[in-house]
Amino acid sequence: MKILIKLILIKLIIVLSILSMFSATADASIMNNLGVVLKLNNSYILYADQELPFIDKANRTMFPLSIARDLMGFKVAFDPIKGKADIIFDVTKAQVMINNKQAYINDKPVVLDTPVIMRNNSLMVPARFISQICNTPLEWDAKHHVLILKNDKFLNAYSLTHLDEMQNLDESFQDKIIPQKVEFVEYKNPDENRINMQILNASDNVIDKEFLHMNCFYYTNDRVAGGDMSLGFSSGRGTGVSDRRGYNPDAINANSTYTIHSNTWDGKNKHIFKSHHFIFNDNIVKYVICNYFKITGFN
Repeated sequence: MKILIKLILIKLIIVLSILSMFSATADASIMNNLGVVLKLNNSYILYADQELPFIDKANRTMFPLSIARDLMGFKVAFDPIKGKADIIFDVTKAQVMINNKQAYINDKPVVLDTPVIMRNNSLMVPARFISQICNTPLEWDAKHHVLILKNDKFLNAYSLTHLDEMQNLDESFQDKIIPQKVEFVEYKNPDENRINMQILNASDNVIDKEFLHMNCFYYTNDRVAGGDMSLGFSSGRGTGVSDRRGYNPDAINANSTYTIHSNTWDGKNKHIFKSHHFIFNDNIVKYVICNYFKITGFN
């Protein structure tokens, strides 16, 4: 009996060893299981090296000032001794204090719904306060937990200009393709590493195979270090874009989820997930920003 058990264990070890050579590691790192999905203009912020918006115990959506500073044109100066942050957007000035509901906009007192907090070294303020500072309507898709802010001053760094390049755009699917889960998958061969993205087709119509397109950027320290984009071209010949007909080899049914993946491997570009950081070509990626859209047809 003992010999039989040993033989079974040996066979099991061999099988598992073979599988591990060809499959992704079992402990693939979840970059972000999107509870609150942040959308700035046409693009989703899938991953942040620090914090993304979240809903607190008082059912208030908290927003990281780091995103406002890095992607939305805000200027933020934080005094860690006083626990105070001075915020500027365009001609508007604001101040907040950690663990305090009292805030100021252009020197006028404002009482926040919930106190400002520090979470994982990120200063978090109520999302509605961000909306007030930049005088931008705050949209909330309660069904899909999407927080939407639209302003021409957001995502306007030169390196991000191609985010909104969407050739052959089918406008009927605008705001209907929503990311739900993002996962970094690491393989034995690092050239095969990829980012899996579970998206929801929230429309009542099918997305035909090869009609889903994406512009995905890896943003590091005020510049785009890499990414995976199609720009809506059905063929990349002569465009500098990979030759592809969309990211979905299968049709995506109405009101259903589908998983696509992003990779940029050309033998030089490498990215790994290490010590809770997403690293691309030796640079720590601060944000993964993606724009999903359906095209009307092939060129």
